[in-house]
Amino acid sequence: MSVIRFSSSGQRRPADGLVGDVIPFFWRGDYHLFYLKASRPPARSGAAFTPWAHIVSRNLVDWNEMPLALTPGDADAPDANGCWTGSVIRREREDIFHIFYTGHAPGSAHGPQTICHAISFDLLKWEKDHRNPVLSPDRRWYERDDWRDPFVFWNGVERCYWMLIAARELGAPTPRAGCIALAKSDDLEKWETYPPLWSPHIVHAPECPDMFPLGDRWYMLFSTNETRYRVGLSPAGPWGVPSPESLDGPRFYAAKTLSDGRRRLLFGWVPTREGETDRGAWEWGGDLGLPRELGEGSDGGLVIGCPDDVSSTFGRPRFNPDEIGGFQARLGRWIASNDVLVGEARDGFGYALCAEAGGDFAARLVITMDGAPTRAGLLLRAGEKLQRGYVLMLEPLFGRMTLRPWQSWGDAEPWVERPLRIVRGEPISLQLLVEGSILEVVANGRCCLTCRLYDERSGVLGVFVENGIAEFSALTVYPLPTG
Repeated sequence: MSVIRFSSSGQRRPADGLVGDVIPFFWRGDYHLFYLKASRPPARSGAAFTPWAHIVSRNLVDWNEMPLALTPGDADAPDANGCWTGSVIRREREDIFHIFYTGHAPGSAHGPQTICHAISFDLLKWEKDHRNPVLSPDRRWYERDDWRDPFVFWNGVERCYWMLIAARELGAPTPRAGCIALAKSDDLEKWETYPPLWSPHIVHAPECPDMFPLGDRWYMLFSTNETRYRVGLSPAGPWGVPSPESLDGPRFYAAKTLSDGRRRLLFGWVPTREGETDRGAWEWGGDLGLPRELGEGSDGGLVIGCPDDVSSTFGRPRFNPDEIGGFQARLGRWIASNDVLVGEARDGFGYALCAEAGGDFAARLVITMDGAPTRAGLLLRAGEKLQRGYVLMLEPLFGRMTLRPWQSWGDAEPWVERPLRIVRGEPISLQLLVEGSILEVVANGRCCLTCRLYDERSGVLGVFVENGIAEFSALTVYPLPTG
């Protein structure tokens, strides 16, 4: 994993705002990310008055800022209070691009949320449709509120365009009325609304839907507190529940995908915390998350990894497997041999630190747990005597990977908890990035964990084991490229 930069600023956000929901699109070698541009200081919730910003990259690392694509309309417009999430599509056999987006205008004749439309011939200059809104809630099946986040794609099975909409089923229990509405069109101009495509009665509203084929299956994404997904054999379902069903925790939000013709890539955003402290309230808006490449697992679930475009930007490793003896034991029994470091603390806690691996870095390693340890994992930005830092834990008794500050060890709930199957003797591969205030982790290509690390910016990398034996191998630490 690596740094993503806007121009040469060395940041994952614009200089005059923050990144909200990301709308990805690929065209002729360029990756286009449209996103809801949040204000600074950011809000604790909501995307009021947001425009659509636009950045472009050829390599997924260096992103150039383009002019704003959409801005809120006049006081009586259906998007007067904000241009919210939607999608970008090119009409088949025409070089005309279409944005379908959520118009927000509470109290207007159009209703709080409607579907609006804009077109472009170059992806830079966009003209709003004079007919806006082009689609409002069909009261035969849907409630008046929550009619948003349109995702439009060409359904090759039915030979027409489909629009998925985050909506609420009329008459369903209020907290569980969320559904994905369906509309169809032959030409992207005239739309016909249908009953819900998917109405599971599990959420208030399934935000930011996305759908795509991969291998022999279809995948449908939606967001609640996390970005979750379902698996089916056709775009009409029926839909099965994968394990795990979420692509990350709540701090990599509203993730959506694009295809560049050879792979499927996932993009989301990482919220900030008020006051930029570990105890601040989570805010609406933040930084662009690292792109992630999706693949089809043997069980039908999605496999997640870092694209080669990004990992190839790493410099030479500053700490590699042949030097694993660079870890210094602090507690417990530690033995280094070739590219393997084994830690043993059969009745208590043991750890080792590496002074060569601190600050910001990307890393890969494998952890194998033996002797039924209670916990094992990594110490991040740790102090010499563990007076500060963070803990990335693998907890086999609970079947999970967690993150928490060191000070809260054993006496507070984890900041983030992700389900992870941990079996004695089976290796767990980890990819992680520690950059600025952002931590992003992928375990076994299936379990992702993203969070903020504000209060501690220095310290070193460590490994630990509790009540058992853990083996740490194939460790490679990379410096991050600088702007």
